[in-house]
Amino acid sequence: MDALGNGSTLARVPLFVAALLAVRALPAVIYRGSVENMELGLLSEANGAALVAAGLVSVLIFPSAALSVLRGRMATVRMPPAAEVQ
Repeated sequence: MDALGNGSTLARVPLFVAALLAVRALPAVIYRGSVENMELGLLSEANGAALVAAGLVSVLIFPSAALSVLRGRMATVRMPPAAEVQ
């Protein structure tokens, strides 16, 4: 918890909050925009459906791919025995 007392760490908090907000809000904004564009005839139904399907695939594939990468890295890292940890 000492790292939170560091000024540069505290300065990063708003940046990460903004990044998390963007990551959470951007898919909703894109979906809403695609629905409105389909209603206006600016986006075909096929492209709208492909956009939604791509979002669904990314929700299903990316988390499991990230877990696979993390598990692979964790398998190569050796933790010291508990007696050596201070």
